[in-house]
This record gives sequence, C-alpha cells and structure tokens, in this order.
Amino acid sequence: MIIRGRVSAQGHGTARARNDRIAERLYRSIPDLRGYDLGTLNVDLSEPAGLEIAALDGPGRVEVNVAKTSYPWRRRAIRAERIVFLPVEFSLPGRVSRRRGYLYLPSRSSRPSRGILELISRENLRATGGVESGDAVEIYLPDRKGAAPVRSGAFANRALTFLYGSLFACAFLLSFPYLLFRLATTRRFRTGLAERFGLYGDLASSLSRGRSIWVQASSVGEVSASLPLIRLLRESFPDDRILVSCQTATGRQAVREKLAGLAVGVLCPLDFPPLVASLIRRASPRLLILIETEIWPGLILSCSRLGVPIAMVNGRLSRRSSRAYRRFAWAFRPVLRRISRCNMRNEEDARRIKRLGVDPARVRVLGNVKFDSLPPAEIGPEESRALSRRIGLKPGDLLLVGGSTFAGEEEILLRVYRTLKSRFSRLRLLLAPRHLERVEEVVAAVSAAGESCRLFGSEDAPGPDPVVVLDRMGVLFSLYSQAAAVFIGRSLAGSGGQNPIEPAAWSVPVLFGPAMDNFRDSARLLREAGGAVRVADEGELASALAALFADPARRLEMGRRARLAVESRRGASRRNLESLSELLADVRTGADGSD
Repeated sequence: MIIRGRVSAQGHGTARARNDRIAERLYRSIPDLRGYDLGTLNVDLSEPAGLEIAALDGPGRVEVNVAKTSYPWRRRAIRAERIVFLPVEFSLPGRVSRRRGYLYLPSRSSRPSRGILELISRENLRATGGVESGDAVEIYLPDRKGAAPVRSGAFANRALTFLYGSLFACAFLLSFPYLLFRLATTRRFRTGLAERFGLYGDLASSLSRGRSIWVQASSVGEVSASLPLIRLLRESFPDDRILVSCQTATGRQAVREKLAGLAVGVLCPLDFPPLVASLIRRASPRLLILIETEIWPGLILSCSRLGVPIAMVNGRLSRRSSRAYRRFAWAFRPVLRRISRCNMRNEEDARRIKRLGVDPARVRVLGNVKFDSLPPAEIGPEESRALSRRIGLKPGDLLLVGGSTFAGEEEILLRVYRTLKSRFSRLRLLLAPRHLERVEEVVAAVSAAGESCRLFGSEDAPGPDPVVVLDRMGVLFSLYSQAAAVFIGRSLAGSGGQNPIEPAAWSVPVLFGPAMDNFRDSARLLREAGGAVRVADEGELASALAALFADPARRLEMGRRARLAVESRRGASRRNLESLSELLADVRTGADGSD
C-alpha cells in the first residue's frame, strides 16, 4: 500500500540524546532505533484515511500509550497519548529513491492527518539534506506476506497481555504463603531472587548497552544444546550482544562458565508482563529465540507487543505435552500465533505444532541442534587415567553408568547390579542423579541395598567401594568415556527420558526404558542404527546388560554404530542460523509474518 504526503519540517538528532518523553518511550520499544543517528521528516498526509490506526497491523507494528507532560498556564498537566510506530520504506520523487525508515503517528484521533518519518542512518541524513518544505513524499506500507489473518490486531494483543497478567497476579497472590515457605526452607528458591523481579544490579549497565539477540534456554540441557548456535550468532552478528536467560540458577551458571565473554547470562524474570517488558526495554532485543518448547505466554505476548520477532529453535512437542496443549488450545493458539518461525527437530514435532494452530508457512524441519552441541568425544590418556583413579576403576573392570536418574531408578539399578555381580565380578556401578539435591537420598538407597559407596567429589583416596555416586555438575559427559554400558534415566521409573546421544558419542552402548517421549527422535535413531536397546522393565534390563558384558565384540560394534548415528545428524545449528538470518531480513523489510 502506498500513501502520499508533503514535507512540513525536517530535523535530526540522536536517539540516546532525545529529551522528548514520547520519543524516549518509543526508542525503548523499538530496538532498531537505539544508538542510531536520526533524521526526522514531519509529513502532512494527503491520504489520512489510508492510515487509520486500526488498519495498521503490519509486521513490526508497535502501539504504546504514553503520558505526555505539558505546562499550559504554568500548571502541570498530563494527558494520555497513543502512538503507532511502523517500519516502512519511503521515497521523495525526483530527489531520494526508496529507503528504510519508521513512521510514527502521534494522535488521539483514529484517523491522523500528520506523521513523522524517522530515518535511522547517516546515509539517510545525507540523502535528505536538500529536502525542502512542501516536497512530495511517498510511503510504502509493509506487505503482510505470510501473516495469518488477524481479526482484532493490536487490541487483541493488549487484551491478551492484560488478561494473562491479571491471572498471573491472582495466582501469585494466592500462592504467596507457599512461596514464602519454600523461600525460607529451600536455598534454590532464594538464588537469584532479585533477577526474578527484574533487578539486575551490576549487570544492568551491560544489559542496556546497544542492541541484542535474546536466547531463552530453560536449564543446563538447553544451554548446552544451544552453545554452537550461540557461537555462530556471535560470529554472524558481531555488533549485537547475546543475552541468554534461564529458568534455573544452574543454567545461568553454565552460561557464565561456557560462554564467558560471548554472552550475558541472567535469570529470566517471572512471567509477569510488566517484568518481562522491563527487561525487553532494557536489553533492546531485535530477536527472541526460544530453545525447544519454551512457551511462556507473558514473554511471548510482551515481545510481540513491543515489536520483537520470535523464533523457536529445536522445537519439540512430546505426545503428552501435545495432548495438554490441545486441551487448552483456545488459550495457547493466540500465543503461538505470535511466533514468527518454528524450527522443529523432526516431522512428527512439526505435525504436532501445526495441529495447535500454527501457520504451516512458519514451520520448518531443520534437525536437532543437540547433535552439534556435543564436545569432541576425545580424551587424552592422562585424563582418562585420572578419571579411572577418581572412581577407583582398574584395568579389566566393567563400569555401568546410570545417567541422569530419577527417584526409583537407583533402586532398580542396584538390584540389577547385585544380580549381575555374581556373574561379572569386576562390575562397578556409577549413579548420576539428575538433580544434585537428591545425592543424600541416593547414598541412603545404596546403603539400604547393602552396598558401600563413595561420592565422586570426596577428597578421600579412592577405595574398593563398588558404587560411586556423582555429586558434581559438568563431569558426566567425560565419565561416559569410562563406561562399558549406559542406562538413560527417567525412562523406567520416570517419564520423558533424558538425552541418549552423549554416551553414544563416546561409542558406548545405550539402554533405556519405554518412556523416552522427550527424546523420541534420538532414541529411534540409535535403535534403528543398532546402537541402543530399549527394555520394558527391570528383568529385560538385567538380561540385556548380561548379554553385552558377556560379548565384548558385540559391545564394541554396538558402540561404533551409536557413534556413527550421532555423526550423521550434525549440521542443524547452521541450518537454524540461516533461518534466523532470513527472519531478521524479513523483519527489516516488514515481511516476517508474525501477528
């Protein structure tokens, strides 16, 4: 759509130096404007009907209500001002060819007759230097190619944000006594409490420094999976900060350790729209990346309302979570429609998210980035001997690892271990609970089973204890190198499973139970390649392990097949980078397709 007008005034300045309260509010809402030199054209619109505010639902549109202060008759007065801000292209026929800019329309009327073009580069300033009052201007509104039909536009976004914020506030107040109890009794709940409420202390200055790309990763697993993608983003967009927010303190710590100097790690604020909007305005993200299925309505709605495009990377939906989302599809569908790009792991995940109402044009299947996130499965002889000494492993010993186990699975593994020990006298067992706060519970379970054990992090000299309990983060991947076989936790006593590709990368045979819904694609890949065995219960687990320990040649072949399967699936991170770069290009031209 093209509308026309005439220049009424011209000026220039810098976004950071503007004193006008309305402009400052807008610049905080529009990340692309921060830090740029601005040129300004005031335009009298000759076709105001074409700019009816209710009709401006193009990509990147932002609408804000601000309080404008004035001093009529020397008495302070405040009145509400509604402003629509839209990325456009413009030209000055005969003088300036088409260039990118932003149009904002300050007016309390639904049919404004004046507009202001913000020209966000020095090149634009130079190009319009000879413009005179009365010169004709043509403004090209963005094409909404690929966008789903919108019935209620920005009003629906504001209404949804207000409704969700109200429900969140009510739920928070009702659960406040319980939250106080957990804060008083659980140290994990107190960690990073200030950041949960948007108070970032010493980090505040680094968060406010220029534009950013925001990555939302729930915990350690998602952070680890996204490491290659984040490094690629750092290389491809060197002028943007990388902000990684996590739901857990361990995830934030992983960011600060593994991405030191590359990204800023914070705890994600509570999913209350005003808190989320505060971080958005502070960090000025030009893109939000959700790792896996981080569907936080407050986060998504706030980013959409403030014009930040949203992409899902490594998207997955288990059968169980898909059923839950479909049950409340009426609530989740408007939220999911705000996501501009859904890059899913496989065709099954893509079908599930389409059933939730996501436009098929926005869904792509790009593979699993976790295959790229694995560190090189290589270990030097000295490091290998050090790990063996640490767990008391001697040449000829067979180590069975229970990786990321949940409650009930340690008892199963201990019974299997006692059954097999009579036949394989050199058998050892290492238990790695998924949550470190369960370490004492696991130690008690080992003692109750009549076995002696020691903690991996113990400073005592390694003894003859046949069972070792892992009590440290970040070492399980390396310990897989010492295993003869690995059982994947949360697949027998729990549900959903854990990541099976880490031990597979070390050429170690993998065993898991039937409950691998969260890692169905990886589990199927390893089984079809002959690198993994699925067991139905404790008895089958004991039989499968006995067969592997009795046949070293089969064990080596199974491990080799597991590693080849992992190597065949690498490359998803770069495919996702290309998709995200394309999305950012679409946003610049106004064709990202988000609602």
